[in-house]
Amino acid sequence: MGGMGGGLMGPGIAIGAAAFHSAIAATGLAGAAIGGSYLLARTVYGRIVRRRGEKLHELMSWLVEHASATAVRGPGLARPAEEPRSLEGGGKPVDR
Repeated sequence: MGGMGGGLMGPGIAIGAAAFHSAIAATGLAGAAIGGSYLLARTVYGRIVRRRGEKLHELMSWLVEHASATAVRGPGLARPAEEPRSLEGGGKPVDR
């Protein structure tokens, strides 16, 4: 809350006591100051997180596109579906 809630608590108590002549109103205004500063902090934090998440998503999409566009499979590399291998014999291919 960065001191905003605590900093507004004193004036809230003073205004509540002077204007309303009530300890309950003074306490209510102080609580409203703390609650309002908490809600403001959460709202700002939520917006920052959402914006950074969107930027991260854009970056990841760009990286995926770049990696798929520039990736080259070597001539000796085969996809697992093209050349089935058995785990018999220490993981070496087994002739059947």
